[in-house]
Amino acid sequence: GNIIFSGVVDDCIDFYSQCGFEIPEKTNPADFFLNIASVDTTTPETIEESNKRIEKLKEKWAQSRQEIQILNKSIKLIDGKRSSRFTFINLLKRNFLDLLRDKKYLKIQIIQKIIFLLLLGLTYINLGYSQDAIQSRVGVIFFILINSVFGTAGPLLNIFPKEKRIIQRERRSGMYDGVTAYLAKFIALIPFIIILTITYISAVYWMIGLYPSAGRFFIYLLIQASLLLFSIALTLTIGTYSPSENFSQVLGTTIIIIFIIFGGSFSNPNTIPSWLSWIIWISPIQYGFKASMQNQFDGLEFICNDNDPRCIESGNDVIILYGMESPSIWPCILTLWGLTVFWIFIGAIGLHFLTKISLKLK
Repeated sequence: GNIIFSGVVDDCIDFYSQCGFEIPEKTNPADFFLNIASVDTTTPETIEESNKRIEKLKEKWAQSRQEIQILNKSIKLIDGKRSSRFTFINLLKRNFLDLLRDKKYLKIQIIQKIIFLLLLGLTYINLGYSQDAIQSRVGVIFFILINSVFGTAGPLLNIFPKEKRIIQRERRSGMYDGVTAYLAKFIALIPFIIILTITYISAVYWMIGLYPSAGRFFIYLLIQASLLLFSIALTLTIGTYSPSENFSQVLGTTIIIIFIIFGGSFSNPNTIPSWLSWIIWISPIQYGFKASMQNQFDGLEFICNDNDPRCIESGNDVIILYGMESPSIWPCILTLWGLTVFWIFIGAIGLHFLTKISLKLK
């Protein structure tokens, strides 16, 4: 025989859930475990199906044991405490491996990027410099921003609350602290999200004909990367404080929509009531949009018809029209970095103390 799990009932329920076997309500766990792990000899088809199910449990258990062994191998005790440096490195490795193994997540991300690349590229291809192109340029710049934020936040808002339960279990044995777990997850996500999104944005940039300058292009990518880092930090922090995946989705979506409303495209910052204007200054989308607008419209010239008195000739006039003239690009980027650090701090401290409290309660 082979071992498919060793541990307490609650952990076994979580393990089966990770394998895709959710225990129905009002079901005896022991009966459920045995039914899943037993061979149904009714027909050749049920035998084959049972063997596949059991093989999946064996592989998942072997994989989880291997990960724990890898994680424990390099952890050293220093004055009775574990070395945070070795713990962080092994947690980082495990997060990387988990992301690489999650083929479904990677496929969805790649397919999504290809769809939006084709959709945006073909819809806005070679925008040109007519008066009609002004609205299209503003629209596509703002859409890319919110698409990047939602594309990053959507999957993570559902994933991280589940992973938090694993962190709680592993902290029972003192394997690491909450700050280390948060930072390892944050850093592991960066290359996957940045590479996929920046590749897609780079292709869209030249397909639709944004500002034809290498310098402007790389600054634009820096703006996008800064907003992506913020999105990762915000999403992990929301997941940290959320008791469930559904709560995380609702809270995260609500916060992002508020940021979008005060992002500068749907309403001019100069027309927002003073008692609400403070939200503008904490909206990362507003900083990303301002920096992108200045990056793309500063110095741009548009074609005017002689008989059109409302013609906008200069891209600088567009910046002023939308209230995007200040702060300038670099203060906007630095503010995005500052907001990212703030949310990382709130999330890391929260994960540390919330998991610690839950352990004490148990």
